[in-house]
Amino acid sequence: MRTPFRITSVTLDVLEAFLVSREELHGFAVAKAVGKPTGSMYPILGRLDQAD
Repeated sequence: MRTPFRITSVTLDVLEAFLVSREELHGFAVAKAVGKPTGSMYPILGRLDQAD
């Protein structure tokens, strides 16, 4: 059985950045939009990419 995906407040911020953006975003642009370092963004983006 797969472990459920954990939704944190930062994960919600990342999803919001994608929803409100009028252009395609990359990791650095997401980090800048959310106001977090890239080191915390890439693990979140990886989990989102692997989510079913």
